[in-house]
Amino acid sequence: MKRYTSAPLDTAKIEFKDLTVQQMKQILTRLPSSFKASMEVTFTKERGEE
Repeated sequence: MKRYTSAPLDTAKIEFKDLTVQQMKQILTRLPSSFKASMEVTFTKERGEE
């Protein structure tokens, strides 16, 4: 079986749930600046928050 551990990927998607903004910031600051990326964020306001 051939291994592809060093093969370049065209696209890879990762989904995180229930993170704080601070946790997301920590993840993003660890990515090398040479990475090209896009991000989509969904935010649902909790009841009682304004």
